[in-house]
Amino acid sequence: MPRWTIGVDTGGTFTDCVARCDDGSVRRSKVPSSGELRARVAAAAKDTIALAGLPPVPDGFWVGFELLAADPVPIRVVASSGVDERTSTLTLASAPCRAVAVGSVASLRCSAAVPVLAARIALGRPFVEPLDGVNLRVGTTIGTNALLEGRTARVMLVTTAGHEDALLIGDQRRSDIFALAPSRRTPVASLCVGIRGRMSSAGTAVMPLEMSGIEAAAATARRERIDSVAIAFVHSGVNPSHERAAAKALRDACAHVVTSADTAVATSFLPRANAAVIEAALRPAIGRFIDDLRRDARGTSLFLSASSGSPVPATDYMAKDSLLSGPAAGVAAAARAALALGFERCVTLDVGGTSAD
Repeated sequence: MPRWTIGVDTGGTFTDCVARCDDGSVRRSKVPSSGELRARVAAAAKDTIALAGLPPVPDGFWVGFELLAADPVPIRVVASSGVDERTSTLTLASAPCRAVAVGSVASLRCSAAVPVLAARIALGRPFVEPLDGVNLRVGTTIGTNALLEGRTARVMLVTTAGHEDALLIGDQRRSDIFALAPSRRTPVASLCVGIRGRMSSAGTAVMPLEMSGIEAAAATARRERIDSVAIAFVHSGVNPSHERAAAKALRDACAHVVTSADTAVATSFLPRANAAVIEAALRPAIGRFIDDLRRDARGTSLFLSASSGSPVPATDYMAKDSLLSGPAAGVAAAARAALALGFERCVTLDVGGTSAD
């Protein structure tokens, strides 16, 4: 069986896929990132429908998909065959309750992760066949878009008492130093709780962690319906024991608990705390994305692009690494292409549906 290396970029609007075989052949596909493929009705009968504008795929590919046409209730596809390269005839599990008009728009959808759907369309490999012999590399701007649009999880920061305003103050740099009326960005963490307890810079406990404060923080997380908790204590980069004790106590109150010591290698408080908050804000969405990928991409070698432009195994991937995942992979590829063409310097432009880099 030939081996394929597949690169997929999932953006806010479209997911693009390029598949390269070890024999040098290349295939491509492009699908909406919603996973819903739209096509025009070319013909309709009792329980069959012909859709024009679908990607060219082999017979039987659309079996198991759901059709959304005139009815608000989806109808399962039980058989499919090609009329021509861009038109397929679908046999439905039941006839639509309402007449489907020729020329109207219908949609096909499935529960698979969108990068896997794009890869299967590119290869022409139905879902009943395994994805053996595939190296799958995925870049995404899901985390970037969520942060830009304010669609992150609701985060509570638990930190050392007295440092509750540290992330708001930051390092005191202003984005516009000459602004007469400077404004701050809305903090990613919607709530901050200070806990008594202190590590020295040498990593020894100079004040024990106040567990009653942790219990109060857990009660606050439940009451405020917090999605994720980020924990960042002073000097925990040297000794993370206080953070891990707090995390253990808070996991019953919140599904996602992030410690700064396990999120960032920095010993300085501010970058560690920022990394923990971003990880907590993005982990629910990115976690679901990766879980879906791992479920549907079984049999593949699965790596995701990090903000460094380097591939990271899906099992080791962190949500914060996704912030520049798609653009970074594009820059790395452009640099390789430029050098291959004899250019030592180049400028890249990555225009997506939400942002441009």
